[in-house]
Amino acid sequence: MVGRHYHPSLHERFNVIHGEVTFTLNDEKHVAQLGQTVDIPQGTLHSFWNSGSTDALVRMDVQPAGRFAMLIKNGFSLAQDGKTDKTGKPGMLQIALMAREFDDVVRYDMGPRLVQQILFLVLTPIAKLRGLKGSYSEYLARPASDSVPLDTLDRTGL
Repeated sequence: MVGRHYHPSLHERFNVIHGEVTFTLNDEKHVAQLGQTVDIPQGTLHSFWNSGSTDALVRMDVQPAGRFAMLIKNGFSLAQDGKTDKTGKPGMLQIALMAREFDDVVRYDMGPRLVQQILFLVLTPIAKLRGLKGSYSEYLARPASDSVPLDTLDRTGL
């Protein structure tokens, strides 16, 4: 499950290619299955998760994608390197740095925004002393994983 968040400057669109995915959009639940599309306008508080009994595969379109792709590459690479918990979530110190680095891309629903900003500001020097960064150049240069072959998307015509 991806925690509740919103994008101040991005528009997301998800198309379910396989399985079932549940979305919350401003506290309303929507279940999407094969072939269904879920549109998430900028500023919409949302979360999503695989709610089916099988693996889910979605095609995600994000506009504009540049900074969002950087955020995702950092997050996936941290998980690949074992620097997250079993759900793929980094520790609070890493979250604080990434939330500050990518504030233009994503904002989390973790209490009042002002409190978050103060907390992340306080945690930043501690995180940096531990060698953490908001973004890792080596992760941005890492090639994409082959775990979901690109031809999977091509066969569906999406």
